[in-house]
Amino acid sequence: MKYLVVLLVVVIGFWLWRNRRAEDAADRAETHRPAEAPAPALLEIVACPICGLHLPANESVAGQRARYCSTDHRRQAEG
Repeated sequence: MKYLVVLLVVVIGFWLWRNRRAEDAADRAETHRPAEAPAPALLEIVACPICGLHLPANESVAGQRARYCSTDHRRQAEG
């Protein structure tokens, strides 16, 4: 009978320890969750009026009439 009580105490202790460990792991997972990456900024896309190439506006060459893919096409269109 004495061994049955000791076994019961050990089993209950193990069960409590295991449940506490699972709760701690869940808490750590919530607190150490990486922040969501910000959405990338949308780029304005322009087309070169000479060749029709589409490229981001920040990589294009600005002219008086439009935005071009290269300085050669800007010179060709605007003289």
